[in-house]
Amino acid sequence: MKKVITILIILMCFVSVSAIAQEVRGIETRRVIYDGPQYSCGYNCSSTKYYGWEFANRNSCTVSVDITLSHQGGAFGNNYDVTSIPAHIVKTQTVVLSAGETYIFKREEHQTTHVDYNNSDYSISEYYIEYKAYKLQ
Repeated sequence: MKKVITILIILMCFVSVSAIAQEVRGIETRRVIYDGPQYSCGYNCSSTKYYGWEFANRNSCTVSVDITLSHQGGAFGNNYDVTSIPAHIVKTQTVVLSAGETYIFKREEHQTTHVDYNNSDYSISEYYIEYKAYKLQ
């Protein structure tokens, strides 16, 4: 009997969690250029411009956004169909956005996001963002 009651309590908890974590729409995303820490972009050259992804909450409520940045493409300028290469997750993050708030998702640790980095082996277009937004009660 104790096992049955325990199982029922666990099931009720899962049902209440799924009711609280209601997935919502209304998040706008776009790739942006922002100023960050200075980096070297070649001989006698430095820059502070980075690519990032902006998330804007257009809802009238606070939301939690689970962000996944993935990379799909060949390394070092390979000339083959990149869609045949499986994508791999590069970075994940969860942020909480109030109504009307924006957030820039950054990956400053890799040369691909350096705007002024002159190396054709790396392309920002090989990255893509996936996200899910949940309404917070």
